Amino acid sequence: KKISPQFLHYRLKARDFADMGESEMKGAGGLKRVPEKHVANFCFVLPNKNEQQAIIDFLDRKKSQINRQITLIDQLDDLLQQQRKALIHEAVTGKIDLSH
Repeated sequence: KKISPQFLHYRLKARDFADMGESEMKGAGGLKRVPEKHVANFCFVLPNKNEQQAIIDFLDRKKSQINRQITLIDQLDDLLQQQRKALIHEAVTGKIDLSH
């Protein structure tokens, strides 16, 4: 009741949590898992519910901004790939002069 599931989710994804348990992680094929004892013994300051929600809102906004930037970068990459293909096609077919 004292911790928001969203706050706990963000907290357990934080780098300091991963760093503390990385040496104890086990698993094969790149799928490592943090041992249950590490999660059970992980201590951190627990803000009140209002502060948790403020942190969640901030992180959600930042995550949304990052996702929008990734989308824009992917779109730009697609456009650049299309332009590259078109330029190569024009060069190969002789539509542009490369003799300079």
